[in-house]
Amino acid sequence: MKQSIPFFWLCALILFSCTDPQIIGLEIQPDSDRITISSIDENSPFSMATKKVDSVRSGQILYALLGNYESTNLLDAKASFSTHLRLSDNSVDFGANPVLDSAIITLAYAGYYGDTSVEMTIQVQQLTQEIYDTTTYYSNDIISASPFSTPLEHTFYPTPNTLRYIDSDTVGLRALSFNVNQIGQLVLDAQAIDLVDNDNGFIPFFKGLQFSVSANQPSSSILYFNLINGGSKLTIYYNDSLSYDLLFSAAAARVNHFDMQDDLNLQNILAVQSMAGLELRLDFNDLTSLQQTLSNKAINQALITFTEQNSTDLSPSHSNLSLVRLDSSGTKYFLEDITEGQTHFGGELEDNKYTFNITKYMQRLVQGDYQNNALILVPTGESVNASRTELNQNIELNIIYTEF
Repeated sequence: MKQSIPFFWLCALILFSCTDPQIIGLEIQPDSDRITISSIDENSPFSMATKKVDSVRSGQILYALLGNYESTNLLDAKASFSTHLRLSDNSVDFGANPVLDSAIITLAYAGYYGDTSVEMTIQVQQLTQEIYDTTTYYSNDIISASPFSTPLEHTFYPTPNTLRYIDSDTVGLRALSFNVNQIGQLVLDAQAIDLVDNDNGFIPFFKGLQFSVSANQPSSSILYFNLINGGSKLTIYYNDSLSYDLLFSAAAARVNHFDMQDDLNLQNILAVQSMAGLELRLDFNDLTSLQQTLSNKAINQALITFTEQNSTDLSPSHSNLSLVRLDSSGTKYFLEDITEGQTHFGGELEDNKYTFNITKYMQRLVQGDYQNNALILVPTGESVNASRTELNQNIELNIIYTEF
C-alpha cells in the first residue's frame, strides 16, 4: 500500500538537512553555479601585500601594555604607557608632618603575550607634560617624562596567572606590586603646599607616570594591565598605621605608546600584527572576468578565507580579525555585510582559518559601485593586544550565484 510521508517528518527533513543557517538553500546549488578563486592561481583577479601601519589610536584604552617582544619573521615590538594617578577623595589630610612608611604600586594583570619566564626590568618616570582624557592620542605620540631624583626601576618575573592576596583581601588579585617610596614621599610633601585638596590642584602638580621597559630589556613578553580595575592603585602607608590610596581609575587619562621595528623586508610575508604593526591589503586588480561571469546573476554567498600558519604557544595568532574596505580617500569603512551580525560576517579563528561572508560587498563590487577595490585585513583590538598572525599565501574566494 502506498503511504505518504507525514507532514511533521517532511518539515523535519527540510529543517535538519541544512546544518548551517547561512547556507540554507545553497546546499542544492549545482557546481556550475559556484566559483572558487585562489590567490595563487595564475589568473587571480586580486593581489595581496603586507603593509606597515603608521599608528593607531591609543588614548583611553581598555588595557595598558608594557614589555618587549621580538620575533624572526614579524616586527619587533616595544610597549610603554602613560597615565594619571588621581586622589581617591578630596580634602586629603595626612596630619602634621606625616612620616612615610612605604608606598606600593599595584597593577592588575589583564593578560600577556610572549614568554613570561624571561625576567623583565621596568622603569617609572614622572610626566613633565600634561595629558588629557579628552585628547585624541596615537601610538607614536611622544609624551615627555623625566626620572625621579632617585631613578625608579623594578626587576621581576611576570606572574599574570598567579593570584596574590594583599593586606586583608581574601579574594585575591593577579597583580604586579612593587615599592615606589619616591612617589609616596612626593605626595605627602604636596600637602604642605595645599595640592591634595582635589584633582584640579593635584594633577597639574603631579602630571602622571610613564611606565617603560629598560633600554637593555631582552625579548620577553608584552604584559596587559587593567588600570580601571580597583586593585590598580598606589597605596601610601604612613605614621605606622595609616594608609591612603591614589587610583588610576576610569577617569584618569591614559595612553599606550608603541615602538615598532620599521626596517623588516615584507616582500614575501603575508601577516597581520597588532600595536600599529602590520595589515594585509587585498586589491581586486581586474574585475573584467568576474563581471562577465556574474553578469545578470545574483550572488547568493561570497566567502573569503585566510589560513594562519606558524602559530606557537608563545606566539599565538589573533583569535579574531576584521575585514574593512578602503575608499578613494584612503578612509577605512566596515563592509555592509557586518550589519547582518558578527556571527554572519565571521572573522573568528576556527580550524586555523578566518572566514568572512562578503556577499553584499562582492555584489556591489562587480556592479562597479566602488571607486577603490581594496580590502584591508586588520587586527581586532589592535591597541590592547600584542598578537601577530602569519598567513598562508593561498587565500580563497568562493562565490555561489543564481542565474536568471
